[in-house]
Order: sequence, then structure tokens, then C-alpha cells
Amino acid sequence: MTHTETLRIRFLVAMAAVAAVSGLAVPPAVAAEKGVPVRAADGSERGRISGPVLGYVPSGRGRLQAVLGVPGAALYGPEWAVGSEQATVYAAPDQKSAVAVHPDAMVVSLPGERSYRLAIPGISPEDKAAYSPSGTRFAIFSSARGVVVILGDLLTGPTVVREIQAGGAENPKGLAIGDPGPGEAPVVAWSDSGAVRIWNSNGAGFLPLHNISTFVFSAGTSEAVAADEKTVWLVRNLAGAATLEDTGLPAAAARFGLGLSQDRQRLFAAGSEGIVTLDMATRQTRTTMCDCPVDRLERLSGNAVFRLNAPGKGPLYILDGDQTEARVLFVPAAAPALDRS
Repeated sequence: MTHTETLRIRFLVAMAAVAAVSGLAVPPAVAAEKGVPVRAADGSERGRISGPVLGYVPSGRGRLQAVLGVPGAALYGPEWAVGSEQATVYAAPDQKSAVAVHPDAMVVSLPGERSYRLAIPGISPEDKAAYSPSGTRFAIFSSARGVVVILGDLLTGPTVVREIQAGGAENPKGLAIGDPGPGEAPVVAWSDSGAVRIWNSNGAGFLPLHNISTFVFSAGTSEAVAADEKTVWLVRNLAGAATLEDTGLPAAAARFGLGLSQDRQRLFAAGSEGIVTLDMATRQTRTTMCDCPVDRLERLSGNAVFRLNAPGKGPLYILDGDQTEARVLFVPAAAPALDRS
């Protein structure tokens, strides 16, 4: 290991100790026991960095980069080659797996472990795809074949558990899949025409929504939240006859995305006026301001931790919604010393 990598390990050990003493909630450490591999340009392993993994973010060319530490004390770690340079890469919400979509194939990888390659005719890196909120399912809409392909058993031996004939549905501009319950995991797709289709155990149909910008399933339930042109909705009973409940948040509050805490107690909406936290029981709201480039809400490890922007030359901003009042923190820009080849 280089001197820089050694310093990073010492930093993580120190931060873990601080977190333990201060009572901070430490997210699940995906690679806490075996560590995240540090690889040279030729792919050979140069060592491993252990510690809490806050998440993985796209770094281009079929790779993800680890964010190591805890909210408020995190930094970039090594890169992880998940697929080829042409692949589109997705990290699971629980950070325990990743999927690289290639033409006619998918590669499912586990951090520091093995990879599984599945031949799936008719898919491409441009097709819309999504993980379920608990990371147990992965769905992709094959525009070439007009089918939704769903993978399961992602951590033990990924297989195609279901294929849904889309029945002439338009190629979607967005796709979402829920966690499996007593029945099949529901799948929702929305298109440029404004229609919102659903496939569940009852078959295919349409949701009473139109022109939505985002749709987020709740972990382990048949509920979701969605934003249309006017408001943010709580969508109930997606396993059967879905119903809508107005959350009271305007659509503008969710311009950049929606997120739900894993315990389903809080809803987060990112808009131009800040990040709104909605208590799902009392319907009370708090707004967290951020003088930072917000353009998304994407899950990281923890009950209510999200990244707010894409990685780049500047800091990576993170919303820590696990506190009494949500706070915005940042991860310093990746050091040039890291091997990004």
C-alpha cells in the first residue's frame, strides 16, 4: 500500500472510534470484515481498506468509487471495476451489490467478492433499470424486446426470477420496482405521454397518476411516493387497487427528487428552496437549506442518508436525515493520488 492509503486507513480507524464514543449511528459496513480491495491499473490487488462504507458512487468507465466513513467524517476510497467502459452501472441502495448492464448481458458484483455474469438477450446500457429499495430485486426494461426482466437472489446467485410482457407499453423515461411481499414485486414505469403503468400480482394496469417526475418505493411495503405536476403523493396498496393520498407538499419541493427513510417515518424532498423533511405521522415539515449544487436524492447506507449531487471536481454533498434536524455534510473531492485509470 502507498503512504496515502495507509493514512486513509488510520483516518477511518480514528473516525470509527470517534463515532463509537460520541454515539453516532454508524451505517452498515459492507466491507467491514474483508475490506474494500485496492487495485492497481492491471487489476492486481494491492491491499484492502476496511471500515464503514457510506456508499458507492459512479466514477465513469463502468466503475464505482467507495465513500468510506460515516456522515460528517467520510472520504473517497478506491474504485471498483464493476463492468466494461461501455456499461451502465448501478449500486444497490443497501450498498451490498452492484449491477453493470452490457449489451445482451448483466454482471452482478458483490464488494470484495465474486461477480456473476448473466446472458440476457435484448438489453442494452441505455435501457431504464432500477433496484428495489432493499436491494433484493433489480429490474430492467428491454426496449428491444418490450419486456421487463427482473433479477432476484442477488447476493447468493443472481437469476432471472420473472419476465413481464409489457404489452406494447412505450419505452419508459423512468422505472421503479418494489420489494417482494406476499406476491410479486410491483414494477412501475412512466413515459413521455404521461401514462404511469404498473405490473403486480394482479396483472397489468395504470396508476391514477399523470406526468410524474419521480416515483420512490418504500422499503418492505406496498407503498411509494410520487411527484406529478402539482403535488407529492403517497401511493398506497400497490399490490392491489392503488389509492392516492396528498402529502401536502407541492411538486416544486421535489424538483430534484424524493427519498424515504428506511423506517418509513420521514419523507425527504429536494427542491430549489432546500430539502424538506416531512414527518409522516404528524405531517409537520422542516426545511434544511444548502448552498450547494443539489440535483438528486440517492440512497446511501443508513436509515436516512442520501447524496445530493453527482461526484465531480468539487465536494460530494450528503444529507444526513437521521438527526433530529437534517443536516447537509460533504465529502472532500477525490484526491489526485487515487488511481482512477
